[in-house]
Amino acid sequence: MQWTDEFGLFFVQCSPAQGKQIYTRLTKDLLHEKQGHLLVLDKEIDDLYPELAALDKIQDLDMVFILGLEKSFERYIGAGYGGQGDYYREDSVPRVLGCLNLEREKLRDSFPNLSLVFLLPRFGMKYFIRRAKDCFDWQAGVFHFSTEKPLLEKQVSELLKDTDFEHYKTLDNKERINQIVEMRACLDELDQNDERYAELLSKLGGVHLSKHQLEFAAEYYEQVTIINPNNIKAWDIYGSSLHVLGRYEEAIASFEKALEIDSHYKQAWFNKGNVLDDLDLYNEAITCYKTALIIAPKDAHIWNALGNSLKNLNKHEEAIASYNKALEIKSNYKYAWGNKGNVLRSLKMYEEAIICYDKVLEIDPNDTNAPFNKFIANCQSGKLGEQLQFITTFPESIEPIINIAKKKIKGVFYQSLQNISLLFSSFDTEKLLDSLISSSKNSIVLRLFNTWLTNPTTDWQPILNAIEILEANNYKTDWHLRIISTKLEKLTPAQRNLANTFIHFFENKITLQELRMCLGVDTLEKYNDIAINE
Repeated sequence: MQWTDEFGLFFVQCSPAQGKQIYTRLTKDLLHEKQGHLLVLDKEIDDLYPELAALDKIQDLDMVFILGLEKSFERYIGAGYGGQGDYYREDSVPRVLGCLNLEREKLRDSFPNLSLVFLLPRFGMKYFIRRAKDCFDWQAGVFHFSTEKPLLEKQVSELLKDTDFEHYKTLDNKERINQIVEMRACLDELDQNDERYAELLSKLGGVHLSKHQLEFAAEYYEQVTIINPNNIKAWDIYGSSLHVLGRYEEAIASFEKALEIDSHYKQAWFNKGNVLDDLDLYNEAITCYKTALIIAPKDAHIWNALGNSLKNLNKHEEAIASYNKALEIKSNYKYAWGNKGNVLRSLKMYEEAIICYDKVLEIDPNDTNAPFNKFIANCQSGKLGEQLQFITTFPESIEPIINIAKKKIKGVFYQSLQNISLLFSSFDTEKLLDSLISSSKNSIVLRLFNTWLTNPTTDWQPILNAIEILEANNYKTDWHLRIISTKLEKLTPAQRNLANTFIHFFENKITLQELRMCLGVDTLEKYNDIAINE
């Protein structure tokens, strides 16, 4: 710095804490020779130039130390650690580096005597080198300072404090990025053989998991299992992340690894059952849940999951018994109440189902599923007029139904229920039914069809009923059909022929009249909806 009198770029690899110390010591050493300033970036930025131009008396400064630029790389960086992998994405350049690549001459001409010193942790330095390497041609100096051991020990201890997952969920974006940057900086300094290395990776995975950044979380937990193959919790969380990502076979393999370590680890049995249930392997899922219940017979969540798999096999009485067991253990377990209500609806026990939905709302007045399911149960039980009168008398009661439309269905019901207030002064049954299944990319018709594919022994008539109402009202329906091929493979030849008939209609290969002729239908029954499961 003493030898530099013109524009130059310097890169210092160090931890954020070490960077502050370097700035303090250097400005002290050059107190009578150079005037410096520490620019701390505590959030993501798109362009460095405005930040520099806004500094007070920028033309009088000889040095500006920039700390925190790596926070602008965060959303572009994959989840690798230490090495390469997906750590440095090649398909995009952070906006701040893109601007820096384009504005080097502008910076030099605007601040001809200024030295810019970038204080970066290891991952930030590597990313800078790969995505803005031309900057290193500009009279650049590169320096590396290892974090002093006492300072590193303090940083690691702070990061490894018993911070639970719920705490990470409360972090705002700025706090989350700060946490990630500090953890990555410490990982760069720690030896991989240090037992705290794997522990810090787990914490970092937890931060990503708390914001549903599942690909990042999965990669970190995978690295933990490589470093410590006997970390049963890491195998379980890794499997859960893979499950949500739709990587079912890998998820099952991860849970089985956990069970190799401890065959009595009930969470792995439970999570494996959840994956199998999603694969429609209900009997196998039931086996896992029952094994977990041998280990933990008082776990209400497992009883509830067992009930769901039994329900999917149309074993309604057994499913209700499982939900009842869950409620014996946890009487305010709203999901068990809601699922029990759905099974009772399937059995056409509407009054009993409504009692269950009311119980859900007693436990959680803000629940988004129960109002919708209760509304449909009332309609199915022949009390549509009574339900409309209730909505008319208490308009605020429709709000939860609109919320469920926004959050869960995102299509037909959202578009139509937004306008339900128009029915308050003069409502009628047909108008509401039309409104409930109006045109939408996520049509209730396709939901009914996909539900029938999962359980083809049930009545397919509601699918045709809904199509009829759409066509009768001249709705311009744009079908966006997405079928899981494995569902078709499980059908009998007769069921597959029936499914293909509907598919041909959705693909505009046959008309509604031809569809009805193929199905041999002349008269229609009233529309029947499905429940939203917990």
